[in-house]
Amino acid sequence: MMQSTMQDFPLNVGMIFRHGRALHGESEVVTFEGDDSRRATFAEVAERVERLAVGLRGLGVEAGDRVGTFMWNTQEHLEAYFAVPMQGAVLHHAQHPAVPRAARVHREPRRRPRDHRR
Repeated sequence: MMQSTMQDFPLNVGMIFRHGRALHGESEVVTFEGDDSRRATFAEVAERVERLAVGLRGLGVEAGDRVGTFMWNTQEHLEAYFAVPMQGAVLHHAQHPAVPRAARVHREPRRRPRDHRR
C-alpha cells in the first residue's frame, strides 16, 4: 500500500493561525500610519485575536453568521481576519472602493467590527 503525505486534520484558518503563532511568534506585524508605523509581534497580535474571538462569542456571533468589516488594512483588520473565521463565521471585507457593490451583494451582516480610530 502507498503511504500518503496528506495531513490527518483539517487545514483551516485556526490551524494556520496556531502554526503562525507557534513558529513565527516573534515576527513583526507592521501597520503604516502616514509618516509613522506601529509594530507588534505576531504573539501579541495572537493574544488580541483570542480576546476578539471571545468578544465576538459574547456578542452572539455563531458558526455560519456573517461578519462584515469596514476597516483599513491594519493590525486590527488582521486580528478580525483571524478571529471571525475561527468562530466559524464568514468574514466579508467591505473595503472602501468596493463598499457600494459589497452592500448590494452581501446584504446586512449581523456584526460589524470597525476601526473606531478613523
